Amino acid sequence: MPKWPAVTDSPAAMVSGAPTDAGPGPLSLPAADLAEVTADIGEAPVVRWLRTLTSWAETGRAVAAFARVRPADMAELSTLLGFDDAPKDERGLLADIAVRWAVEASLLRLRTGTLRPAKRHLPLLDDPAALWFRMLSALATPDMAFTDLLGEYSGYHYRGFSVGRDVAELTLAVAEARAPVSEAQLTEWHARRWSLGRVDTEGTRRSVRVLALLASSLGILAREGDGRWAVTGLGRVCAMLTRLPREELDDERYAEGCLIGSPDSQAEPGFVVRVNMPRLGVWRRLRLPGELTAYGLHAVIQAAFGWDGDHLHKLRAGPFTFAPAWPVLDDAIPSDLVTLADLGTLGVRELSYRYDLGDCWDHEIIVEKILPPGEVARPECLAGRGVTPSEDSGDWYEDDDGNLVPVAEPEPRRVYDLARINRALAVAIAEPDETGDLAR
Repeated sequence: MPKWPAVTDSPAAMVSGAPTDAGPGPLSLPAADLAEVTADIGEAPVVRWLRTLTSWAETGRAVAAFARVRPADMAELSTLLGFDDAPKDERGLLADIAVRWAVEASLLRLRTGTLRPAKRHLPLLDDPAALWFRMLSALATPDMAFTDLLGEYSGYHYRGFSVGRDVAELTLAVAEARAPVSEAQLTEWHARRWSLGRVDTEGTRRSVRVLALLASSLGILAREGDGRWAVTGLGRVCAMLTRLPREELDDERYAEGCLIGSPDSQAEPGFVVRVNMPRLGVWRRLRLPGELTAYGLHAVIQAAFGWDGDHLHKLRAGPFTFAPAWPVLDDAIPSDLVTLADLGTLGVRELSYRYDLGDCWDHEIIVEKILPPGEVARPECLAGRGVTPSEDSGDWYEDDDGNLVPVAEPEPRRVYDLARINRALAVAIAEPDETGDLAR
Protein backbone atom coordinates (compact mmCIF):
# COMPACT_ATOMS: atom_id res chain seq x y z
CA MET A 1 0.00 0.00 0.00
CA PRO A 2 1.49 3.37 -0.93
CA LYS A 3 2.15 5.84 1.86
CA TRP A 4 0.29 9.06 1.23
CA PRO A 5 2.51 12.08 2.04
CA ALA A 6 0.75 15.24 3.15
CA VAL A 7 0.79 17.96 0.51
CA THR A 8 2.26 20.37 3.05
CA ASP A 9 5.55 18.40 3.31
CA SER A 10 8.37 20.95 3.19
CA PRO A 11 10.69 20.66 0.17
CA ALA A 12 13.35 22.43 2.22
CA ALA A 13 13.55 19.38 4.47
CA MET A 14 14.50 17.14 1.54
CA VAL A 15 17.92 16.43 0.10
CA SER A 16 18.55 18.16 -3.20
CA GLY A 17 20.01 16.49 -6.28
CA ALA A 18 18.61 14.80 -9.34
CA PRO A 19 18.13 11.15 -10.17
CA THR A 20 19.45 11.55 -13.68
CA ASP A 21 22.75 13.24 -12.80
CA ALA A 22 24.71 10.00 -13.21
CA GLY A 23 23.12 9.15 -16.57
CA PRO A 24 21.73 5.78 -17.59
CA GLY A 25 23.74 2.66 -16.89
CA PRO A 26 24.43 -0.12 -19.38
CA LEU A 27 21.40 -1.98 -20.68
CA SER A 28 20.81 -5.16 -18.70
CA LEU A 29 18.36 -7.90 -19.71
CA PRO A 30 16.34 -9.50 -18.25
CA ALA A 31 15.03 -6.50 -16.35
CA ALA A 32 13.61 -8.57 -13.47
CA ASP A 33 12.78 -12.13 -12.46
CA LEU A 34 9.41 -13.73 -13.12
CA ALA A 35 8.70 -14.40 -9.44
CA GLU A 36 9.44 -10.78 -8.50
CA VAL A 37 7.24 -9.34 -11.25
CA THR A 38 4.36 -11.69 -10.46
CA ALA A 39 4.53 -10.80 -6.77
CA ASP A 40 4.64 -7.05 -7.49
CA ILE A 41 1.53 -7.29 -9.68
CA GLY A 42 -0.33 -9.33 -7.08
CA GLU A 43 0.50 -6.77 -4.38
CA ALA A 44 -0.22 -3.66 -6.50
CA PRO A 45 -2.88 -1.52 -4.77
CA VAL A 46 -4.88 -1.10 -7.99
CA VAL A 47 -5.56 -4.86 -8.12
CA ARG A 48 -7.05 -4.84 -4.63
CA TRP A 49 -8.98 -1.65 -5.38
CA LEU A 50 -10.64 -3.22 -8.39
CA ARG A 51 -11.77 -6.30 -6.48
CA THR A 52 -13.07 -4.11 -3.65
CA LEU A 53 -14.91 -1.78 -6.02
CA THR A 54 -16.47 -4.68 -7.91
CA SER A 55 -17.90 -6.06 -4.68
CA TRP A 56 -18.97 -2.61 -3.45
CA ALA A 57 -20.81 -1.77 -6.70
CA GLU A 58 -22.09 -5.31 -7.37
CA THR A 59 -25.80 -4.44 -7.09
CA GLY A 60 -25.40 -0.88 -8.36
CA ARG A 61 -24.32 2.26 -6.51
CA ALA A 62 -25.77 5.69 -7.06
CA VAL A 63 -22.98 8.21 -7.64
CA ALA A 64 -22.73 11.91 -8.36
CA ALA A 65 -21.65 13.42 -11.68
CA PHE A 66 -18.52 11.94 -13.30
CA ALA A 67 -18.68 8.91 -10.95
CA ARG A 68 -17.92 10.97 -7.83
CA VAL A 69 -18.77 9.00 -4.69
CA ARG A 70 -21.70 10.35 -2.66
CA PRO A 71 -20.80 11.80 0.77
CA ALA A 72 -22.99 9.18 2.49
CA ASP A 73 -20.83 6.38 1.02
CA MET A 74 -17.47 8.06 1.26
CA ALA A 75 -16.32 6.97 4.72
CA GLU A 76 -17.24 3.33 4.10
CA LEU A 77 -15.55 3.14 0.70
CA SER A 78 -12.44 4.97 1.87
CA THR A 79 -11.99 2.38 4.63
CA LEU A 80 -12.65 -0.53 2.27
CA LEU A 81 -9.98 0.77 -0.12
CA GLY A 82 -7.45 1.12 2.68
CA PHE A 83 -7.11 4.91 2.71
CA ASP A 84 -7.32 5.31 6.48
CA ASP A 85 -3.56 6.03 6.58
CA ALA A 86 -4.01 9.02 4.27
CA PRO A 87 -4.52 12.58 5.56
CA LYS A 88 -8.18 12.79 6.61
CA ASP A 89 -9.08 15.57 4.20
CA GLU A 90 -7.74 13.54 1.25
CA ARG A 91 -9.37 10.15 1.82
CA GLY A 92 -12.54 10.96 -0.09
CA LEU A 93 -10.62 12.34 -3.02
CA LEU A 94 -8.43 9.23 -3.19
CA ALA A 95 -11.57 7.10 -3.28
CA ASP A 96 -12.89 9.22 -6.17
CA ILE A 97 -9.60 8.75 -8.04
CA ALA A 98 -9.75 4.96 -7.57
CA VAL A 99 -13.36 4.83 -8.81
CA ARG A 100 -12.78 7.06 -11.82
CA TRP A 101 -9.59 5.17 -12.77
CA ALA A 102 -11.59 1.91 -12.78
CA VAL A 103 -14.19 3.57 -15.03
CA GLU A 104 -11.40 4.74 -17.35
CA ALA A 105 -10.20 1.14 -17.58
CA SER A 106 -13.76 -0.01 -18.45
CA LEU A 107 -13.82 -2.27 -15.39
CA LEU A 108 -16.66 -0.28 -13.85
CA ARG A 109 -19.61 0.94 -15.94
CA LEU A 110 -21.39 4.25 -15.33
CA ARG A 111 -24.97 4.50 -16.63
CA THR A 112 -27.60 7.09 -15.66
CA GLY A 113 -25.89 7.93 -12.39
CA THR A 114 -25.39 4.32 -11.29
CA LEU A 115 -22.08 2.50 -11.02
CA ARG A 116 -21.89 -1.25 -11.73
CA PRO A 117 -19.17 -3.75 -12.60
CA ALA A 118 -18.65 -4.25 -16.33
CA LYS A 119 -19.99 -7.80 -16.77
CA ARG A 120 -17.78 -8.66 -19.73
CA HIS A 121 -14.70 -8.07 -17.59
CA LEU A 122 -15.80 -9.93 -14.45
CA PRO A 123 -13.65 -12.97 -15.39
CA LEU A 124 -10.60 -10.72 -15.00
CA LEU A 125 -11.13 -10.65 -11.22
CA ASP A 126 -9.32 -13.99 -11.13
CA ASP A 127 -6.53 -12.63 -13.31
CA PRO A 128 -4.61 -9.94 -11.35
CA ALA A 129 -2.13 -9.35 -14.18
CA ALA A 130 -4.96 -8.56 -16.62
CA LEU A 131 -6.52 -6.15 -14.11
CA TRP A 132 -3.17 -4.46 -13.62
CA PHE A 133 -2.51 -4.07 -17.34
CA ARG A 134 -5.92 -2.52 -17.99
CA MET A 135 -5.26 0.07 -15.29
CA LEU A 136 -1.81 0.82 -16.71
CA SER A 137 -3.26 1.18 -20.22
CA ALA A 138 -5.98 3.55 -19.02
CA LEU A 139 -3.33 6.17 -18.22
CA ALA A 140 -2.44 6.47 -21.91
CA THR A 141 -5.74 8.18 -22.81
CA PRO A 142 -7.34 9.62 -19.66
CA ASP A 143 -10.39 11.85 -20.00
CA MET A 144 -10.80 15.26 -18.42
CA ALA A 145 -12.90 13.92 -15.52
CA PHE A 146 -9.93 11.82 -14.39
CA THR A 147 -7.26 14.48 -14.87
CA ASP A 148 -9.45 17.02 -13.06
CA LEU A 149 -9.46 14.70 -10.05
CA LEU A 150 -5.68 14.42 -10.22
CA GLY A 151 -5.48 18.20 -10.33
CA GLU A 152 -7.78 18.50 -7.33
CA TYR A 153 -5.60 16.03 -5.43
CA SER A 154 -2.35 17.82 -6.22
CA GLY A 155 -3.63 21.39 -6.33
CA TYR A 156 -2.04 21.69 -9.78
CA HIS A 157 -3.69 21.36 -13.18
CA TYR A 158 -2.00 18.35 -14.73
CA ARG A 159 -1.70 17.97 -18.51
CA GLY A 160 -3.92 14.99 -19.22
CA PHE A 161 -2.39 14.07 -22.56
CA SER A 162 0.93 13.23 -20.93
CA VAL A 163 -0.06 11.49 -17.69
CA GLY A 164 0.85 7.97 -18.80
CA ARG A 165 4.01 9.09 -20.54
CA ASP A 166 5.17 11.08 -17.52
CA VAL A 167 4.54 8.16 -15.13
CA ALA A 168 6.73 6.06 -17.44
CA GLU A 169 9.48 8.72 -17.54
CA LEU A 170 9.40 9.17 -13.76
CA THR A 171 9.77 5.41 -13.28
CA LEU A 172 12.68 5.33 -15.72
CA ALA A 173 14.38 8.21 -13.86
CA VAL A 174 14.15 6.36 -10.54
CA ALA A 175 15.38 3.12 -12.15
CA GLU A 176 18.38 4.86 -13.72
CA ALA A 177 19.31 6.49 -10.41
CA ARG A 178 20.17 2.98 -9.19
CA ALA A 179 19.37 4.07 -5.61
CA PRO A 180 16.28 5.38 -3.78
CA VAL A 181 15.59 9.06 -4.49
CA SER A 182 13.83 11.80 -2.58
CA GLU A 183 10.79 13.79 -3.62
CA ALA A 184 13.06 16.83 -3.96
CA GLN A 185 15.26 14.98 -6.44
CA LEU A 186 12.23 13.94 -8.48
CA THR A 187 10.95 17.51 -8.43
CA GLU A 188 14.28 18.80 -9.74
CA TRP A 189 14.25 16.14 -12.47
CA HIS A 190 10.70 17.04 -13.51
CA ALA A 191 11.50 20.76 -13.57
CA ARG A 192 14.51 20.16 -15.84
CA ARG A 193 12.51 17.85 -18.08
CA TRP A 194 9.83 20.47 -18.67
CA SER A 195 12.36 23.36 -18.65
CA LEU A 196 10.44 25.07 -15.87
CA GLY A 197 13.56 26.90 -14.69
CA ARG A 198 13.22 27.31 -10.95
CA VAL A 199 13.66 24.02 -9.05
CA ASP A 200 11.18 22.92 -6.35
CA THR A 201 8.42 25.22 -7.50
CA GLU A 202 5.18 24.32 -5.78
CA GLY A 203 3.44 23.43 -9.05
CA THR A 204 6.22 21.05 -10.10
CA ARG A 205 6.32 19.40 -6.71
CA ARG A 206 2.58 18.83 -6.75
CA SER A 207 2.77 17.42 -10.28
CA VAL A 208 5.44 14.94 -9.17
CA ARG A 209 3.20 13.99 -6.28
CA VAL A 210 0.45 12.95 -8.73
CA LEU A 211 2.88 10.88 -10.79
CA ALA A 212 4.26 9.16 -7.68
CA LEU A 213 0.70 8.43 -6.51
CA LEU A 214 -0.14 6.70 -9.81
CA ALA A 215 3.18 4.82 -10.00
CA SER A 216 2.98 3.54 -6.43
CA SER A 217 -0.66 2.51 -6.93
CA LEU A 218 0.50 0.40 -9.89
CA GLY A 219 3.25 -1.14 -7.79
CA ILE A 220 6.08 0.13 -9.99
CA LEU A 221 7.46 2.53 -7.37
CA ALA A 222 7.56 1.96 -3.62
CA ARG A 223 8.03 4.50 -0.84
CA GLU A 224 10.63 3.44 1.70
CA GLY A 225 10.62 4.12 5.42
CA ASP A 226 12.75 7.25 5.05
CA GLY A 227 10.33 8.71 2.51
CA ARG A 228 12.49 8.09 -0.56
CA TRP A 229 11.21 6.35 -3.68
CA ALA A 230 12.61 3.09 -5.06
CA VAL A 231 11.74 1.13 -8.20
CA THR A 232 10.28 -2.39 -7.85
CA GLY A 233 11.01 -5.39 -10.08
CA LEU A 234 7.82 -4.63 -11.98
CA GLY A 235 8.97 -1.02 -12.23
CA ARG A 236 12.30 -2.11 -13.74
CA VAL A 237 10.40 -3.98 -16.45
CA CYS A 238 8.25 -0.91 -17.19
CA ALA A 239 11.36 1.29 -17.20
CA MET A 240 13.04 -1.07 -19.68
CA LEU A 241 10.01 -0.89 -21.97
CA THR A 242 10.33 2.91 -21.87
CA ARG A 243 14.07 2.81 -22.54
CA LEU A 244 14.31 0.15 -25.27
CA PRO A 245 12.91 2.29 -28.14
CA ARG A 246 15.80 4.72 -27.61
CA GLU A 247 18.59 2.15 -27.65
CA GLU A 248 20.73 1.14 -30.62
CA LEU A 249 20.78 -2.61 -30.10
CA ASP A 250 23.47 -3.65 -32.55
CA ASP A 251 25.33 -5.74 -29.95
CA GLU A 252 25.03 -9.52 -30.30
CA ARG A 253 24.51 -9.74 -26.53
CA TYR A 254 20.92 -8.65 -27.06
CA ALA A 255 20.13 -11.05 -29.92
CA GLU A 256 18.84 -13.61 -27.44
CA GLY A 257 17.70 -11.17 -24.76
CA CYS A 258 14.45 -11.45 -22.83
CA LEU A 259 12.50 -8.93 -20.81
CA ILE A 260 11.53 -11.07 -17.80
CA GLY A 261 13.85 -13.82 -16.58
CA SER A 262 12.78 -17.28 -15.44
CA PRO A 263 14.78 -20.34 -14.34
CA ASP A 264 16.33 -22.26 -17.23
CA SER A 265 14.57 -25.42 -16.10
CA GLN A 266 11.15 -23.75 -16.13
CA ALA A 267 9.03 -24.25 -19.26
CA GLU A 268 6.97 -21.37 -20.61
CA PRO A 269 3.16 -21.42 -20.75
CA GLY A 270 1.35 -21.77 -24.06
CA PHE A 271 -1.41 -19.59 -25.47
CA VAL A 272 -4.49 -20.12 -27.61
CA VAL A 273 -5.23 -16.90 -29.49
CA ARG A 274 -7.82 -15.87 -32.04
CA VAL A 275 -6.60 -13.49 -34.74
CA ASN A 276 -9.44 -11.60 -36.48
CA MET A 277 -9.74 -9.24 -39.43
CA PRO A 278 -13.14 -7.91 -38.35
CA ARG A 279 -14.28 -6.10 -41.51
CA LEU A 280 -13.55 -9.16 -43.63
CA GLY A 281 -14.81 -11.93 -41.38
CA VAL A 282 -11.41 -13.60 -41.70
CA TRP A 283 -9.99 -15.30 -38.61
CA ARG A 284 -7.53 -17.96 -37.46
CA ARG A 285 -7.29 -19.71 -34.09
CA LEU A 286 -3.68 -20.46 -33.18
CA ARG A 287 -1.90 -22.38 -30.44
CA LEU A 288 1.43 -20.76 -29.66
CA PRO A 289 4.41 -21.45 -27.36
CA GLY A 290 5.31 -18.80 -24.79
CA GLU A 291 8.91 -18.70 -26.08
CA LEU A 292 7.68 -17.14 -29.32
CA THR A 293 8.77 -13.50 -29.60
CA ALA A 294 6.60 -10.65 -30.79
CA TYR A 295 8.53 -10.87 -34.06
CA GLY A 296 7.79 -14.59 -34.19
CA LEU A 297 4.10 -13.77 -33.73
CA HIS A 298 4.34 -11.55 -36.81
CA ALA A 299 5.87 -14.45 -38.78
CA VAL A 300 3.10 -16.80 -37.61
CA ILE A 301 0.35 -14.38 -38.65
CA GLN A 302 1.99 -13.92 -42.04
CA ALA A 303 1.97 -17.68 -42.62
CA ALA A 304 -1.53 -18.26 -41.22
CA PHE A 305 -3.12 -15.55 -43.36
CA GLY A 306 -0.99 -16.04 -46.49
CA TRP A 307 0.51 -12.55 -46.52
CA ASP A 308 3.57 -11.84 -48.70
CA GLY A 309 5.61 -10.17 -45.94
CA ASP A 310 6.68 -7.34 -48.26
CA HIS A 311 5.44 -4.47 -46.06
CA LEU A 312 6.18 -2.96 -42.65
CA HIS A 313 4.20 -4.06 -39.62
CA LYS A 314 3.74 -3.27 -35.95
CA LEU A 315 2.13 -4.86 -32.90
CA ARG A 316 0.46 -2.87 -30.14
CA ALA A 317 -0.47 -3.90 -26.59
CA GLY A 318 -1.92 -1.13 -24.45
CA PRO A 319 0.60 1.75 -24.43
CA PHE A 320 3.40 -0.34 -25.98
CA THR A 321 4.30 -0.68 -29.66
CA PHE A 322 6.53 -3.51 -30.96
CA ALA A 323 8.29 -3.62 -34.33
CA PRO A 324 11.55 -4.95 -35.81
CA ALA A 325 14.69 -3.10 -34.74
CA TRP A 326 15.19 -2.18 -38.40
CA PRO A 327 13.76 -0.20 -40.07
CA VAL A 328 13.28 1.96 -37.00
CA LEU A 329 9.74 3.04 -36.11
CA ASP A 330 9.29 5.87 -33.60
CA ASP A 331 8.68 4.70 -30.01
CA ALA A 332 8.72 1.02 -31.01
CA ILE A 333 10.20 -1.66 -28.75
CA PRO A 334 12.34 -4.22 -30.65
CA SER A 335 9.96 -7.13 -31.19
CA ASP A 336 12.62 -9.82 -30.85
CA LEU A 337 13.32 -8.89 -27.21
CA VAL A 338 9.83 -9.59 -25.87
CA THR A 339 8.16 -13.02 -25.77
CA LEU A 340 4.53 -14.01 -25.52
CA ALA A 341 5.32 -15.29 -22.02
CA ASP A 342 6.63 -11.80 -21.08
CA LEU A 343 3.43 -10.19 -22.36
CA GLY A 344 1.31 -12.80 -20.60
CA THR A 345 3.10 -12.14 -17.30
CA LEU A 346 2.30 -8.43 -17.65
CA GLY A 347 -1.40 -9.17 -18.20
CA VAL A 348 -1.64 -8.56 -21.94
CA ARG A 349 -4.77 -10.36 -23.12
CA GLU A 350 -5.46 -8.36 -26.28
CA LEU A 351 -3.13 -7.04 -28.99
CA SER A 352 -3.50 -5.38 -32.34
CA TYR A 353 -1.38 -6.18 -35.38
CA ARG A 354 -1.15 -3.87 -38.40
CA TYR A 355 0.39 -5.19 -41.59
CA ASP A 356 1.26 -2.71 -44.35
CA LEU A 357 1.36 0.73 -42.75
CA GLY A 358 -0.08 2.21 -45.94
CA ASP A 359 -3.07 -0.05 -46.65
CA CYS A 360 -3.39 -0.79 -42.91
CA TRP A 361 -4.57 -4.39 -42.78
CA ASP A 362 -5.59 -4.52 -39.11
CA HIS A 363 -5.85 -7.70 -37.04
CA GLU A 364 -7.24 -8.11 -33.53
CA ILE A 365 -5.50 -10.71 -31.35
CA ILE A 366 -7.43 -12.09 -28.38
CA VAL A 367 -5.88 -14.48 -25.86
CA GLU A 368 -8.59 -17.12 -25.35
CA LYS A 369 -6.70 -19.50 -23.09
CA ILE A 370 -3.41 -19.78 -21.22
CA LEU A 371 -2.07 -23.34 -21.30
CA PRO A 372 0.15 -25.12 -18.73
CA PRO A 373 3.93 -24.65 -19.08
CA GLY A 374 5.59 -26.97 -21.56
CA GLU A 375 2.36 -28.04 -23.26
CA VAL A 376 3.00 -26.24 -26.58
CA ALA A 377 6.19 -26.97 -28.53
CA ARG A 378 5.46 -25.21 -31.83
CA PRO A 379 2.88 -22.93 -33.43
CA GLU A 380 -0.22 -24.66 -34.75
CA CYS A 381 -3.41 -23.48 -36.43
CA LEU A 382 -6.52 -25.02 -34.83
CA ALA A 383 -9.36 -23.48 -36.83
CA GLY A 384 -10.25 -20.55 -39.04
CA ARG A 385 -12.40 -19.12 -41.77
CA GLY A 386 -12.27 -16.66 -44.66
CA VAL A 387 -10.07 -15.50 -47.50
CA THR A 388 -7.24 -13.05 -46.88
CA PRO A 389 -7.25 -10.05 -49.24
CA SER A 390 -4.45 -9.62 -51.77
CA GLU A 391 -1.67 -7.19 -50.96
CA ASP A 392 -2.84 -4.61 -53.52
CA SER A 393 -6.55 -5.11 -52.73
CA GLY A 394 -7.21 -5.88 -56.39
CA ASP A 395 -9.56 -8.78 -55.68
CA TRP A 396 -11.90 -6.91 -53.30
CA TYR A 397 -14.31 -4.00 -53.55
CA GLU A 398 -16.27 -2.09 -50.91
CA ASP A 399 -20.06 -2.42 -50.95
CA ASP A 400 -22.58 0.24 -49.91
CA ASP A 401 -22.33 -0.85 -46.25
CA GLY A 402 -18.54 -0.54 -46.15
CA ASN A 403 -17.90 -4.29 -46.27
CA LEU A 404 -15.14 -5.72 -48.47
CA VAL A 405 -16.45 -8.27 -50.99
CA PRO A 406 -14.30 -10.64 -53.14
CA VAL A 407 -14.50 -10.19 -56.92
CA ALA A 408 -11.93 -12.70 -58.17
CA GLU A 409 -10.66 -16.22 -57.53
CA PRO A 410 -8.12 -15.89 -54.67
CA GLU A 411 -4.68 -17.49 -54.59
CA PRO A 412 -4.70 -20.84 -52.71
CA ARG A 413 -2.37 -19.59 -49.95
CA ARG A 414 -4.93 -16.94 -48.97
CA VAL A 415 -7.81 -19.41 -48.63
CA TYR A 416 -8.35 -21.09 -45.26
CA ASP A 417 -6.87 -24.59 -45.50
CA LEU A 418 -5.84 -26.08 -42.15
CA ALA A 419 -3.25 -28.55 -43.49
CA ARG A 420 -1.62 -25.99 -45.78
CA ILE A 421 -1.47 -23.36 -43.01
CA ASN A 422 0.24 -25.75 -40.58
CA ARG A 423 2.81 -26.66 -43.22
CA ALA A 424 3.43 -22.94 -43.77
CA LEU A 425 3.78 -22.37 -40.01
CA ALA A 426 6.44 -25.07 -39.76
CA VAL A 427 8.42 -23.43 -42.54
CA ALA A 428 7.98 -19.89 -41.15
CA ILE A 429 9.40 -20.79 -37.75
CA ALA A 430 12.15 -23.08 -39.05
CA GLU A 431 13.60 -20.84 -41.76
CA PRO A 432 15.85 -17.81 -41.12
CA ASP A 433 14.39 -14.38 -41.82
CA GLU A 434 16.09 -11.65 -43.84
CA THR A 435 18.53 -10.98 -40.99
CA GLY A 436 19.61 -14.61 -40.84
CA ASP A 437 17.81 -15.23 -37.52
CA LEU A 438 15.03 -17.73 -36.93
CA ALA A 439 11.59 -16.20 -36.50
CA ARG A 440 11.44 -17.35 -32.90
